[in-house]
Amino acid sequence: MTTKIYIKDFDTASLRKKLGKLDQYFRNQEITVELVSPDGLFTIENNKLYKLKPVDKEIIEREFEGFTLLFDNSYFEKEFIFSHVPYDHINLDVVKFYYGEENLAKKSFLRVVVEGLYENDNTDKFGKTKKDKYSNFLPTNFYFLANESFDNVLVKKELNVFLSMLK
Repeated sequence: MTTKIYIKDFDTASLRKKLGKLDQYFRNQEITVELVSPDGLFTIENNKLYKLKPVDKEIIEREFEGFTLLFDNSYFEKEFIFSHVPYDHINLDVVKFYYGEENLAKKSFLRVVVEGLYENDNTDKFGKTKKDKYSNFLPTNFYFLANESFDNVLVKKELNVFLSMLK
């Protein structure tokens, strides 16, 4: 199971200035369409509409390298919706940037995910070069994705690399 690791009380807005440091670890970007309505949260993937149903798990708090980390195994179950998009909704194009230490010779145990929105709708969301993808980008969420247990020394080592960039 994949675990999301958050930094407690981390100011996501301050991350905007640090994206340049992370860029050497940039791996890919994806855009998801999210719909927020009184009927719930929906997402569109491959032209199919899904209702997202949260499955909450206990959040565990641990100290590591001067940070308070929150370990969250919660997730969303997707229910395929045959009908239409709810009339009363807000449409969000959520951009996710993924960073990691992996390369052809090395598997990564941890990825950094920065989610956000572009300030202007006319901004090219598919930046042509690495230098322009952060232009007008506002981070709204930030977490680490761990594929292994936090007890794994390699997970801690990779986490420490990224935490050192955030100090």
